[in-house]
Formats: sequence, C-alpha cells, structure tokens
Amino acid sequence: MPDEEKRDIWSTLEHIDRRILYWILAAIVVFTLLVPIGLPLKVSPRTNDFYHVLEKIPDGKAMVFSIDATVETWPENGPGAVAIAKYIVSRHFKTIIWGFFPDAALLGEKYIVPIFKEAGLKYGEDYVFAGFFPGGETTVARLTTDIQGVIKKDFYGNLIENLPMMKNIKSAKDIALVIDIDGTNGTEFYIRHWKPAGVPVISTVVGVIISGYLPFLGSGQLSGMLMGIKGNAEFEKLTNHVGKGMSAMDMLSLAQTALIILIMIGNIALIRHWLRRG
Repeated sequence: MPDEEKRDIWSTLEHIDRRILYWILAAIVVFTLLVPIGLPLKVSPRTNDFYHVLEKIPDGKAMVFSIDATVETWPENGPGAVAIAKYIVSRHFKTIIWGFFPDAALLGEKYIVPIFKEAGLKYGEDYVFAGFFPGGETTVARLTTDIQGVIKKDFYGNLIENLPMMKNIKSAKDIALVIDIDGTNGTEFYIRHWKPAGVPVISTVVGVIISGYLPFLGSGQLSGMLMGIKGNAEFEKLTNHVGKGMSAMDMLSLAQTALIILIMIGNIALIRHWLRRG
C-alpha cells in the first residue's frame, strides 16, 4: 500500500499541469517584491570600495548626481539610485542633479528630488535639479570648464547664477565627486573628461554593461562601481536603506531555489518512471 501511494504521488508529479508551476513562481515573485524578507547577503569587495569612496568625501562637499538611465533600465538602476540619494542626504552633500539622456528629467523629478525634499533640504542651497541637457559627451566635456556657461537655468526655470549653492560651483574643480546612474554609457563620458580634470567617478550600472567597465575599474579610471541589482542591494545593506534592491535579491534567490527544486523533482520522477518501465 505505501508503495502504491508513492507511485500515485510520483505519477501525479510527472503529469502536473505546467500552469501550476508558473503560478507557484509568480506567487514567489509577487510576495518577495511586496514583502522584503531580508535573506543573508554578502557584501562584495567592489561594493565596499564604492562605499569607501563616498565615506572619504568630507560632509558638505559638492558633487554631481548624473542620471544617465532610462525608464527601461530603471528597475535595475533605480534601487541603487534611491539608496545613494538617501546616503547623500544623510551626509549633507551639495548636490547637482542632471542627466544627458531624455528620461533624466522624468526619473529625477519622480524618484530622486522627493528624497531631498522629504529630508527638509533647501532647494538652491543644498541641492539643484538641472534636469536633462542634450549634447551627450560634448556637453559633459564643456561642463568640466564652464558649468554655468552651459546650464543657464535649472529644471524649474530659475537662473543658475541666482541660486546660492551655485555661486561657488563654476567648473569640475569645484566638484568633489561624480556619481553616475548608468543604464547606457554615460559613465564613459565622465571617465574621459572629468577624471582627467581630477574628479573621481563612481557608477552604478546595469548588468549588461558591467564587463565593459571592468577595465576602467581595474585601471583606476573608475573609482567604484555597483554591479547590477546585486550591487545595489549590497549598498542598501551597507547604508541601512533597505529598498527594492534587497527585495529583488530575495525574489531572485527564492525563485531560482524553487526552480532548482522543481527541476530536481522532475528528474527524480522521470528516473523513477524509466526504472519502472525497465
């Protein structure tokens, strides 16, 4: 009788409707994204290096927060961008927020600027949102020598020269650090033009462009890099700003574990089927 029950169980597993498996995976994905579990996550040396670059910058220094992501890459770029913005706020860095890809204005206004507002920082004194500027690398190169000559007005139409924070920020020599939120290739612009001007560059990048930036990281041209959603989650952990990065890692870990278990069960069921036939 026990053997018969076992045969019934394995026979059921052999013929299970694949839609049930899809629903199991969907449930895992939805649950872990909505309710972060906080599974153990080891922080990689590269994420630690990124964090230590920020830690070395004295409080209150001026920096550039460049949003060179797109709406499509934001699910991977966004968690890191938000965690970095929260860290910046805690250190009271004077921050210029801009970007050279069209989605920069939308993403900055919706996700980044509210973090500065909620922290009670004063616009024009603690941070400035310049929005999107066309020209790509050409504009980035010009900004190294003449920020106010390139950017006449901020996103809200205020004259840059009238904003108190910008009175002492004229060029790259007045900036302590560039942070690039990179879903495209914006980091390369800063490596080629701002790094030679003496400004360290760090970046959080989507997974598909990590390999292209590793040589810059190895040579020191790029001072730090968060690598994909895992790097973002590690930075959230380091700074105690748990958000969607940690949720995404929970989701990936549990979903992949479930897939491995289902594959193992499927193979065991298949082997038992062969043995019974043989």
